[in-house]
Amino acid sequence: MADTTTTNYAFTQPEPGVTGWDAKLNNSLEAIDGEIKNRENEVVAMGNSFLGRNTIWIPANAMEPSIVGGAYFSDIALGGGFPDIHVLSFDPAVGRNTQFGFAMPKQWNKGDFQYQVFWTGDVAEVNDVMWQLLGTAFANGDLLATSWSGAGAALITDTSTGVINDLKVSAISGFMTINGNPGNDEMCFFRLARVGADTGDTYTGVANLLGIKLFFDINAGNDA
Repeated sequence: MADTTTTNYAFTQPEPGVTGWDAKLNNSLEAIDGEIKNRENEVVAMGNSFLGRNTIWIPANAMEPSIVGGAYFSDIALGGGFPDIHVLSFDPAVGRNTQFGFAMPKQWNKGDFQYQVFWTGDVAEVNDVMWQLLGTAFANGDLLATSWSGAGAALITDTSTGVINDLKVSAISGFMTINGNPGNDEMCFFRLARVGADTGDTYTGVANLLGIKLFFDINAGNDA
């Protein structure tokens, strides 16, 4: 009876009773060990491919205008056969803002955020709109009456294209440090504002917000 091989990986199965079977078996065990390690690395790599940067889309109609100085909801009918646009409207030269909040997943690495603004305008001019995002984290028992802090502000200046009711997509902001000491099972509140009173905001029309992308990093494969 000659040596045989395994079905899937062709590891040597030495012929019983033949001299040298021990060396053949050791070689097969080394090959098996290597294959197991290769598969382990593949599983780890597959898991790591889901880690890193993640995105949440927050549409305007998922936000709430701030009670004081809030933006306001508007509906834009573009005509028959076209999509209706449901937006939050931010007047020029006024510090309008809106808020939203949710509990972040445990996968979040508790680090900084970035964001990107999707908006349109009602005046055909090529000028700038300034946006600002702030965030604060609250744990169980934390006092919700806590002021926003400018230390975590992330500013975006986006230039209108000069076309009314076209889609304007800003660059991605710098990093925004959320206030508090974020951890698991906490609520994160965010405030998005048009910094209309700033001299850098030169767009004289209404900036109509469709929504934002919120970017954050995760360092775990699930929320277990």
